[in-house]
Order: sequence, then structure tokens, then C-alpha cells
Amino acid sequence: ATYIIMDVIDGPELTDFIHRHPGHRLPPKTARQLFCHILSGLRHAHSRGFLHCDVKPDNIRLYANCETAVLTDWGFARQPGTRTENYMCGTPAYASPEQLTGYSPDSVTGRHRMCPATDVWSLGVTYFEMVSGTLPFQAEDIHTLIRLVAASQYTLPDHVESDDAALIDLMLRLLPHDRATVGELCELPVLVATNAITADCDTYKVALSSEDDKLPQPDMGEGRWYRTTFQTSKGTKKLLWYLFYGGFCAPA
Repeated sequence: ATYIIMDVIDGPELTDFIHRHPGHRLPPKTARQLFCHILSGLRHAHSRGFLHCDVKPDNIRLYANCETAVLTDWGFARQPGTRTENYMCGTPAYASPEQLTGYSPDSVTGRHRMCPATDVWSLGVTYFEMVSGTLPFQAEDIHTLIRLVAASQYTLPDHVESDDAALIDLMLRLLPHDRATVGELCELPVLVATNAITADCDTYKVALSSEDDKLPQPDMGEGRWYRTTFQTSKGTKKLLWYLFYGGFCAPA
């Protein structure tokens, strides 16, 4: 099984922090600083072979001083390339086009695959909300939302600065291979200037003991299906199928 050990984060969710500000949006300097913290967390996860798959303000918490952001709630995390058929993970308003419409086949085998670009899209939607106070794609039902996302057309308010607009454009591109990678985003001058991007991922290895380095990696494989029963509020029992996937349970 896979275990996730994290610090206790004693501050608010990013959603609450955003709503405290006039217009429900953050000042550019604050938004960029927090964005860099989230970006650094994703870079570390991607370097270790994991995707978050549900990046959104509700899954980002701040320390009490509200100066440091931490990406939380890794319950949907997957390895790149792994996908359960007919299983949708993520939150629709922040989900990438390939999440909403079916993951795009790769160019080699034609199989459906997940890739880091999925997290980049969700990060783009999150940053859009941070600097604009609204979501780029809004709809009252999932079908309309899918059409809007597939068209990849959004309008930024006039108050959004040009550097932030350019950053969002690099992330909210329809095709996964057209989006900037996390590494490319980390090298953008507008973000480097914040001094908020953490050191390269190799630095994290310093915190691991020699014994930790020898821990076996989880066997993600194709996952295994199990079944169990659960009791409803009315007392009836139903059959629950679930996929045990490297320590994560995905109900079906």
C-alpha cells in the first residue's frame, strides 16, 4: 500500500483565502507566490512518477500566516499512463478536456493514457480563479461544461495583468502536448522573480535516510478489482465494486 505523510496545515483552504479579498481575487504578487508553492509541489510529485489529478483551490491549504500554500488531498493520485476505463477522477469545473471527454490515446500505442498535462490544465483553471475571481468555464450542467471546455474559449477580465494572462494561456491549451510542462513553467521569468519556487526535486532526497531510499516502490500494475457490501441509510445492503490501485481505492 501507499502511505502519505504530511505536515499539519493550520491555515485556511485557498478557496476561503481567495474569498476574503475584494472581488474574490488575490493581488498579483500574492497569487504568484502561492502559485509557485503549488507548482513546486507538483514538480516534486511528477518527478516521483505521480499525478495529482484533482488540483483545485479546495485541495490547497495555507499555513496560518497565509504565506505558504500546500497541495493536499491526494486521493485521486495516479501514475502517468494509468487509467481505469469508464472512471472519471477529478472535479468537472477544473478537469482537463481529456478528463471530461475520455483520455486522448498516445501517439505510439493508441492506448488511453494520463499525463502530467492534466495537472497543468487544472493548475491553469486554479490560477485563473486566483487572479480573476471567477472560473474560465461555467455551466449549469456537465454537458454544457464539456462543450465549453472542448471549445477552449474563455475571457479574462480586464484587470488581469498581461503576465498572468500569458501564464494562463500556457496552461489552458486544448491539446495536452501544447501545454507548458511544470518544468517550463518553473523557468518563466515572471515566476522566477518571486523567489518562491523551491529547489530542484533532487534536494528532497536529503530528507530521506539511507533506509528510506531502499523502500520498495509500489506495484501499480493494472490494479485489482475487489468487491464488498455496504449498508445504506435504509438498512439495505448493496454490492460495492472497487479498484485497489497502489494504495488508492476508486469506487465504481
